[in-house]
Order: sequence, then structure tokens, then C-alpha cells
Amino acid sequence: MHRFIVVGGGAGGLELATRLGDRYGHKSRGATRAQVTLVDRNPTHIWKPLLHEVAAGSMDPFTQELEYAAQARWHGFEFQQGELTGLDCANRRLTLGPVLDDDGAELLPERQLEYDTLVIAIGSTTAFFGVKGAPEFSLALDTVSQAERFRKRLIAACMRAEH
Repeated sequence: MHRFIVVGGGAGGLELATRLGDRYGHKSRGATRAQVTLVDRNPTHIWKPLLHEVAAGSMDPFTQELEYAAQARWHGFEFQQGELTGLDCANRRLTLGPVLDDDGAELLPERQLEYDTLVIAIGSTTAFFGVKGAPEFSLALDTVSQAERFRKRLIAACMRAEH
């Protein structure tokens, strides 16, 4: 059985895993023709263009999150949470780091996954284009936690300005 692994659950990676799962992974359509696995360090996805709404406080990110495990179940693929920490192209194997809870306790150990076809769809982060001081003195909006940090700082600044 062919093993697809898609690393990165952003818009592109999630769409690819969903389409591959729909096409090859559904057991309900007869025999499973391929194993499709989506890998992401986070358990949920939020569409990045919505992060400005989280930052502004006009949207609760939890109402827009998509659970990777639920999407996997609905569309015939597997989800493995973990950060890509190693890649052995010669042996077609990747390593996922352990998954820790908020207190640092290990939920899942380091794992290795083997593949026949690997797609790296890890997306991008904010580019500062070499502008001196930009990384230190600006706030990027690449993650929900960054958007929430921005919102808290904005509210604090407004409160200070009002008093």
C-alpha cells in the first residue's frame, strides 16, 4: 500500500491531505488504496487570513478552528501530531519530536514514520526583509497565540491612553 505523508496542516497541506484521503483513503468506498497521513505540530488549524480578526478581538479563534483529527476521520486520512525534527530521505523516513502537555509532560514519544511520497507544506512566516529593528519591535501574525498577544497589548494600550 502506498504511503503518503503531508507535513504541514496549513491551507495547502490540509487541502491536499483531504483530497488524497477522499480519493484513496476511504474504507467506505471499498478497500483502502493508500495510507494518507497529515503531520502538524498543532492539533488544530485556523485559516491564517483570519488572524487579523483574532488580533482585533472581533473573532473568537476557537469558533473557527478545525480539529485535524476530526477532518482526518471525515476524509479518510490519519493525523499525527508532532514537529518534524528529522528527515532521512535515503530511507524514506521522517522523525517527529515528542508531544508535550502544558506542564511539559510527554503525551506522545518521539516517533518515526515511513513514506513513499512526502510533501512538505510547512508554509511561511512573516518576512521582515532585513529591515533593522523590525523583528524586535513589531508583532507578527503567524499564529493564534501571536494574534491574541497583539489583542492583549492593544487593549492594554487603549486602557493606558484612556486613563
